[in-house]
Amino acid sequence: MVRLIAPQLAKPYVRRGKNDAADAAALCEAASRPSMRFVPVKTPEAQAALMLAGQCTRLVRQRVQLANTIRGHAGEFGIVAANGAAAIGPLLVRLRTAAIPDLARALFAELAMTVPVTPSVGAGGAGAVRAATRPAGEPRPSPTITR
Repeated sequence: MVRLIAPQLAKPYVRRGKNDAADAAALCEAASRPSMRFVPVKTPEAQAALMLAGQCTRLVRQRVQLANTIRGHAGEFGIVAANGAAAIGPLLVRLRTAAIPDLARALFAELAMTVPVTPSVGAGGAGAVRAATRPAGEPRPSPTITR
């Protein structure tokens, strides 16, 4: 039978420095405690949903980084734009006709080609991620109403 222990729950049982032998002794000590909480094993569906969430996070981070790069380089030429992804398209259109060197225009065009079209997770995708990461048999949480 496989039982997983979260690292933060086993850490108090480590007596000496961080090495494999000390970690193994701490895990044995922690597992022998009757009050130890164990982590449920993830299903393949839950792991796939976590991959989706991680990939969406990475794509959003890259899109923001690219937008900030374009906005920063445009600012060096005195062309400013508002924050947000919606302002990048109009900024790129303005940069095509702006009075900037041809090299800069070519580099902006190259950056414009790399602006990703990120698929959004949306309400259905986020719900699928929450449902897949919930341990098997655990009931769906009921909505709470606050006033």
